[in-house]
Amino acid sequence: MGICSKFRDEPENPTKRPELSTRWLMLILLCSTLFASYWIYDNPAAIQNNLADYFNNGDANVDDDGTNTDTTSFSFKFNLLYSVYSWPNVILPFFGGYLSDKLGVRLMGVVFILLITLGQAIFAIGLTLPFIMNIPTSSNIPWYVMWVGRTVFGFGGESLSVAQSAMISSWFSGRELAFGQAANLAIARIGSVINDTVSVQIATNFPIYWALWAGFILCIISSMTGIATYYVDEKSEDRLRANLGYRKIQRPGLFTQLFCCSFWRRKCGRYNNVDGEESEQMLNHDNEQGAIDEPPKEEIHLSAARKFPLIFWVLCLSCVTVYIAVLPFNGIASGFIAQKWLANGKPVSQIPDDQKNNIFITANSIMLTTYLVAGCIAPVMGAAIDRLGYRAILNCVASLSIVGVHALLAFTDIYPVGPLLLLGFSYAIYASALWPSIAIVIEPQYHATAYGIATSLQNLGLAIAPMVVGTLMPAPNCPTYDECVSHYTKVELLFIGVGGVGFLSGLLLNFVDYRNKIPVLNWTDAKVQQALQDEKNNTEEKY
Repeated sequence: MGICSKFRDEPENPTKRPELSTRWLMLILLCSTLFASYWIYDNPAAIQNNLADYFNNGDANVDDDGTNTDTTSFSFKFNLLYSVYSWPNVILPFFGGYLSDKLGVRLMGVVFILLITLGQAIFAIGLTLPFIMNIPTSSNIPWYVMWVGRTVFGFGGESLSVAQSAMISSWFSGRELAFGQAANLAIARIGSVINDTVSVQIATNFPIYWALWAGFILCIISSMTGIATYYVDEKSEDRLRANLGYRKIQRPGLFTQLFCCSFWRRKCGRYNNVDGEESEQMLNHDNEQGAIDEPPKEEIHLSAARKFPLIFWVLCLSCVTVYIAVLPFNGIASGFIAQKWLANGKPVSQIPDDQKNNIFITANSIMLTTYLVAGCIAPVMGAAIDRLGYRAILNCVASLSIVGVHALLAFTDIYPVGPLLLLGFSYAIYASALWPSIAIVIEPQYHATAYGIATSLQNLGLAIAPMVVGTLMPAPNCPTYDECVSHYTKVELLFIGVGGVGFLSGLLLNFVDYRNKIPVLNWTDAKVQQALQDEKNNTEEKY
């Protein structure tokens, strides 16, 4: 009863979203919408071994020592599934964030989840083609269709994260901001965890393409929750406007906004006058006596990014480097674990198929440790950071810990569960500290644009990294155990080097925050607000 009353507790006439008890429903809907996106992002990693067998290991030219000699290798094609997702997102999240600022995050959120659903459908069709059209698996046609699907998925995937980060920032602020961001990350990462377990089981026991169609079904469900998010946010805005005494807005429906371009708007309803221009008399009208016009919103220009503070760009550098040390690793973790710890001193390619399937199922179970821990710990860490602060310090500590994990995996034979537990814990701390920090150092009207820039730069790294990893990976039929493991060690050295740059950026972040008059990242929100109030009082006393 106490918890329920706490969630219902709100002012009699709330005027801000963080004052609404509806924020908890919004958080559930937002988490549900992002769940499918994270599930299908790691679809290829979960069924990597099944894909290798399905495409007959795909290596056209391999030297005697197992080294790839051309870019037609399975490893390159497989890693390209991640690169083609990330390349569009070098640019798109920036403009997705900008469009979210201009057109509204709730509308763009629906657009992005629909693109994700379409991309997964194309991806699944590509893998299904050899079954329905008798296309040989040695052909590149299925790969081309799959790459197109992952590209379309990329059009919406990261931009959805940008829109959701901006929306959470508007619904949760101050002492609840990090918790809201962390809870969203936690549920999303649980999607990755379940995918790592379920998809490989589906691909092993049923035709492999069903693993991708299962992800498509989840996308349909997430599309429904995304549409529900749109309407809940719209109704909440109407309530807040009424409490402020503003005129009620008569909006076009969601279908009209999604599918009716300006050329066809005359045919799409009553929101335009005879000249095809928006009629203020139809869009804004009085429903209550005494209603007033809302003050005009500040115009947002892309040039505003040039005025973003230095601390924001340091956060971006940290984001790019540390995420390279985490996300691309998940793409190779299953094969790495299977080869180094489960293959009993043999190349995986020389193990009988029935034993190999069991090895990869075990490897996937171990691999999910990272995201399982991250999903469980992130909300707790978010709530703790809201109360304690120390975001820049935790950023630095977590990035150093991630480097340590890769060093353990590369240079020791410690069973990987322990290092992956530490990786999940470190990743949860890092993400819980990073994403709220962007909202703290950037003005609210620029949140979506700022998150778009950060995500665009992040994806530049995530687009390049899998291609580099693909050149370092062992061929699926590498001849000796030592040769196979040595290739994975080279990949780990890459992660250690990039993670080291992330640690140095964390040190720089602490330095920049310390040099600020008010260290907003390492102080709690309450302490920052008190310092701002004291500064205001001192200024008033002088004048």
